[in-house]
Amino acid sequence: MLNGVRRNTLRALTATGIVIALSSPAAAEGPGSGTVTPCSVRDICIIVTEPGGGGGTQPGGGTPTGGATDNGVPVCTWNGVQRPCWDPKLGWFSENNGCYYKPAKPQPPATDPVWGGSTPQDGQVYDVVCRDKDGNLSVWPQQFFPQPPVPMPVYDNVVDLARQAIGALESTAPVVHTAPAGKAVVGVPVWLWYERTPLTAGPLSKTVKGNVISVTATAVLDHVEWTTGPGEPVVTCKTTGTPYEPGSGKVTSPDCQHIYRTSSAGQPNGTYEVTATAVWKVKAVRNDTGQVILSDTDWPVPSDTVLPIEVAEVQLLN
Repeated sequence: MLNGVRRNTLRALTATGIVIALSSPAAAEGPGSGTVTPCSVRDICIIVTEPGGGGGTQPGGGTPTGGATDNGVPVCTWNGVQRPCWDPKLGWFSENNGCYYKPAKPQPPATDPVWGGSTPQDGQVYDVVCRDKDGNLSVWPQQFFPQPPVPMPVYDNVVDLARQAIGALESTAPVVHTAPAGKAVVGVPVWLWYERTPLTAGPLSKTVKGNVISVTATAVLDHVEWTTGPGEPVVTCKTTGTPYEPGSGKVTSPDCQHIYRTSSAGQPNGTYEVTATAVWKVKAVRNDTGQVILSDTDWPVPSDTVLPIEVAEVQLLN
């Protein structure tokens, strides 16, 4: 169980036609034992904000007249306005009437009047959403067609693939250590580190393949933030820290330490509490074009334990 894992409050960030929504506070567990994912700690929920996006098997499909979108979907023109010929939610666009068509899922019962005397063996019923002359969308009644009303090549929703790849990334919460452990002295360095494993230090990578294209999500450890107690500064380290080796004679850590300025005598239980948060940078890239779908988004993974440390003043004898 990952106690103490906190989610960020809801807010939206817009980037490259996607929205990254952060969820409300709650505890979370990843899909594996003791693992954490970006979607459990900080739900990176990606949705298309406007019709379009994806990669196609038939770039010439959908009766396009205006080239293609940045994501490879052909562009159709209707009423003087260019729009993607395919939308992952609405379906395929017709330049003849400004309507989107998408096979209904599930198909209506064979007894439904929409079939008009035909049977499921004769064709399919389609959801229909049409634009008016001002471009506004409205839902029309479902319609039966023996053949697809417009060409319907297969496309991939590149943003959905990015969401899946990001959601497949897994890390584990840092297991933190200090040296000295449990007791320290004002003015003397305290070494800080956490156990380094492939899932705590990375880099992490997951690839999700669609019908045509694939997207790879990566996470690289950017830095580690250590809280060392009230009145003490947050310590930022670029690595997981170096474990202290007893008997080495070394006093200072080569990469991560803290020197306490005051004793912990006035703190609850007479101790400071030490925690660490590993901050990863998450990125998602479309593999065939190199298009960046999500760029360097922070993914904080906090430790699920707190280390108490008693800090004493040095008593000098005259």
